[in-house]
Amino acid sequence: MTNYLAEFIGTLKEFHKFTGPRIRNSIQTLTKKRKKELNNICQFCKEEKELEAAHVTGNGRKMIIEKILNKYPCASKDNLIKIGLQNVE
Repeated sequence: MTNYLAEFIGTLKEFHKFTGPRIRNSIQTLTKKRKKELNNICQFCKEEKELEAAHVTGNGRKMIIEKILNKYPCASKDNLIKIGLQNVE
């Protein structure tokens, strides 16, 4: 038996609805220090602008979440997702 602090059971749409805001906040917390170190200067174009952590073209937050979900055997019958939230974070 796996020891999860919390478990999610629901559809992919519900997963995005209920976990998306928390994941957004986690990403902001994790990337804030690095953005400050870079003084909002893009490493590619060398221009000062708002740096994006999860909205790079073709790699939005929902796509990132779905890539993470695909790493775990979390699908059950009726297209429901069942996963320990600790794995996703």
